[in-house]
Amino acid sequence: GGAKHEFTGACEYLLREEREARSELGRAFLEEKAIAVHGFVLASPTLSLADSLRSLAWIRWAGLFGICGFPDSPRTADFVLTSLELRADGDNERAASERAGLIKSILRPM
Repeated sequence: GGAKHEFTGACEYLLREEREARSELGRAFLEEKAIAVHGFVLASPTLSLADSLRSLAWIRWAGLFGICGFPDSPRTADFVLTSLELRADGDNERAASERAGLIKSILRPM
């Protein structure tokens, strides 16, 4: 269906962009963005699919660089990426809330 196809395409795009950006940007920039994402996710009661994907990209990247407050392995973010609720029985608000909770669960205090 369309939703699964869109999700798969978004995931492929996200991974491609992450690889490219990782080679161009330095650690200081990453730390600044990671701290901002950490705060954004923790303060958000719900997350859109787009915000979830963007947040997971930064979380994954921060984990690769060993930044405090983030998972030690990018596999953690990869697992969450494959577990995101697209729609919870047609209830987009509930799905957004579940996405936020899932992503928050992998973050640690900074």
